[in-house]
Amino acid sequence: MPEGEKEIFYRTIIKAIKDRDISFNKKKYLKFKKLDNLEFKNQIVSDLSFETFVEIIEELKNNTWIRDVFSYKKVFIQFMAILDSQLNIYSKKIELINSKEISKVFNDNIQITSSKIDLNQTKLKKELGRIIKCSDLKHKKLNTKQRNHLFNLFKNWFNNSDEEIYKIIDLNTESLKNSELICNTPNKEFNFLLLFLINEKIYDIIKVKKFINTIKIKSYSSNNLFKPDNFPKHKNQYSDNWNQKENNFISLIEKRNKNRKTTQQFVNHFYSSKTP
Repeated sequence: MPEGEKEIFYRTIIKAIKDRDISFNKKKYLKFKKLDNLEFKNQIVSDLSFETFVEIIEELKNNTWIRDVFSYKKVFIQFMAILDSQLNIYSKKIELINSKEISKVFNDNIQITSSKIDLNQTKLKKELGRIIKCSDLKHKKLNTKQRNHLFNLFKNWFNNSDEEIYKIIDLNTESLKNSELICNTPNKEFNFLLLFLINEKIYDIIKVKKFINTIKIKSYSSNNLFKPDNFPKHKNQYSDNWNQKENNFISLIEKRNKNRKTTQQFVNHFYSSKTP
């Protein structure tokens, strides 16, 4: 094959990889939308240089379908599954992670051969976990308006003193460990609110877990204690109850709407009171 034809073929292969192989699961597209851009795709294919391409095609047999050899589809699906799982483990959003670091880890762990493109999944998982774990650890604080809105919400939810409610807002485990908190909203609604504030980087998930594992919270309606084991279950349900388009929780049926509406109102106040 003449050199000019090789270059045209190489550009065709690279375009096919970026257009077809580097694609995102529709159900999780919004989560990874940040990565769906030409810069990231160029970074992902950067290891497949023209020199590497020529070296490999010269090793191939005449009946080999070249596109199959240079398919990134399988390894990219594997890569995204591992990235997703590591983000979930450390409760981080993709927006906090440098996309160049992500693509570098991908390229460090792929092997381009004359038979296929392979991925070292074990090493990739370890390296992605390290990057995600060490990403931006700073947490924001509620501004005065947001704090007042949260106080009003908890005042509505908890049959406790103002002093105790402020301690709930601050997740002051030490001061509340001997208190009995009475909550008027279901365990799920309370956990969803905590998860919202974790996602907004107001609360740290480790501090939240310590709080719900230490503090006794009793349901006003059933007199039963909130179970700490419910938190991971509700964490898994959170995305199904969050409306990405409206940036708020999904409304519930009328008989359960009161508690959900209160949460929705807080979310609206939270965003409208955000400082630049």
